Amino acid sequence: MLLPVAETTVIDRVLSEMESDDRIDDVYVSTNEAFAEDFRAHLDAEGYEKATLSVEDTSDEDEKFGVVGALAQLVEREGIAGRDLMVIAGDNLISFDISDFLDFHAESGGTTLAAYDVGSLDKASSYGIVTLDGDRVVDFQEKPDDPKSTLVSIACYAFPADSVRFSEYLSDGNNPDEPGWFIQWLVENDTVSAFSFDEAWRRGTTSARPRATSKPSPTTSTARTSSPTTPPSRTPS
Repeated sequence: MLLPVAETTVIDRVLSEMESDDRIDDVYVSTNEAFAEDFRAHLDAEGYEKATLSVEDTSDEDEKFGVVGALAQLVEREGIAGRDLMVIAGDNLISFDISDFLDFHAESGGTTLAAYDVGSLDKASSYGIVTLDGDRVVDFQEKPDDPKSTLVSIACYAFPADSVRFSEYLSDGNNPDEPGWFIQWLVENDTVSAFSFDEAWRRGTTSARPRATSKPSPTTSTARTSSPTTPPSRTPS
């Protein structure tokens, strides 16, 4: 559940960065009942000031809401509608600084995602494929059989409050599982920018809500930061 890296864990690397960024007010670690006690004990032991455990009312795999469904439930459960939201998969080992991602988001405005060139069309077909015009995402394909490029989305997103449209997306009968399906839908209805980085990364998940500040925040507007983390069975997209 807690993926080790060096002397820490993947999720602790993410949570530590969120803890130290003044633009992030609240962090929500979202999981289901099966993992809740383990996460609760870990958060208590680490003594994070911002992190709060947010538990879905599910325990079995076949009861899960899907990632987009879980995010919609989180927004409702924690009463954070109308806030900017940052979402990072809790099992993502990323090589860039979250603060740099937020800086980019603040400068670009609108929804922001992190993207990485995997260098292989075969590998790319397992992820959400990003097509850019400059930094703007002009096309997004979720796990296509025939990807257009090797630039993939890695489950790190910043959403301004007016782009936190999970409930609207779900009410249209769209796929509740992988977040990439929501991004694909959002690209058709909104402005999305990509923060591209060159170093290696590994799979993961977490989400956060940024606080509105005078300094623009990366890939989404910043208001507060909440951070839902799902069990590491998710595939980033």
